Amino acid sequence: MRRDQSRIDDIITSAKAIAKYVPLYRTDETRMTLDAVMYNLIAIGEAARLLTDDYKSAHPDTPWRSIIDLRNNLTHEYFRTEPVLVLQIAERDVPALIKDVTSN
Repeated sequence: MRRDQSRIDDIITSAKAIAKYVPLYRTDETRMTLDAVMYNLIAIGEAARLLTDDYKSAHPDTPWRSIIDLRNNLTHEYFRTEPVLVLQIAERDVPALIKDVTSN
């Protein structure tokens, strides 16, 4: 069974990948780049979902429920995905998430 720190490491890895992809999307707006961002947002949500309740309770300032809900929407409601909103989340919320999980 993987421990919380492994899940946090997964979140950081995916968040850093998103940080690299966003500028690419800004310059060429390819579907492949958007897909890469969405894949990593899904990975972040899945890792967050699998964190223990104790860990999430100990870090209440991180919006775990929203992160998990985003994963669910991207996975199950993919046909409703708005690229503009994905990009906003990637630019605004992912850097904040990196700060949250690396300062804990």
